[in-house]
Amino acid sequence: LPKSLLSAMPKSGSVVSTSDDARFGTQTLTLSNGITVTIKSTDFKSDEILLYGMGKVGTENFVSSDKVNGRYMEEIVPQMGYGVFTPSALGDFLAGKYANVDLALSPTQSHVSGSSNVKDFETLLALTHLKMTSPRKDEELFKGVISVVESQMNNVKLEPQYAFMDSVSKAIYQNDVRMPINIPSAGEIATMDPDKCIKIHQEVFGNAEGFQFFVVGNVLIS
Repeated sequence: LPKSLLSAMPKSGSVVSTSDDARFGTQTLTLSNGITVTIKSTDFKSDEILLYGMGKVGTENFVSSDKVNGRYMEEIVPQMGYGVFTPSALGDFLAGKYANVDLALSPTQSHVSGSSNVKDFETLLALTHLKMTSPRKDEELFKGVISVVESQMNNVKLEPQYAFMDSVSKAIYQNDVRMPINIPSAGEIATMDPDKCIKIHQEVFGNAEGFQFFVVGNVLIS
């Protein structure tokens, strides 16, 4: 296994400004890369730090350009891994450490959520950077994901509820292009593409400028 999560350390930035909120006991940092970080120190748990971030791009941003890959990007990319790590290799590297990060999209926002203990907080930050900036392409793992999706789709379509849900969605949305994809069709599955998923991932998470992050827990406020 590699000795580090990151093959190269990112370029250091700086704190442009700080502001304190005495009412909530928080400090907000504006960073030179366009990220805003609000920190709140708590003593509820002595060995836990929670991280949450949100951006302004969601699945609806890709409705007209690439609805299918925009919808399934957050499921496909993690199954291919990040950086030089396959999903299993990343799990092996993190064994014995308490740090986890998940990325997700809602219709109107992008989300980053994670947690760590105090000792592994640096690992949490490195893992966040890795997952946001370094999606990994793996054709074989991608084919495995598609195989699972196809199998699930075929099983669901045997259920009477599927026909009911499909009919209700079409009636509500009148076949509008913004109609949510509950169960992908065979044609939609055929358009899923690892390169397009990675491209969308990079558009959403590759540059975190404009993201608002919150760090809460046993973390010091300067």
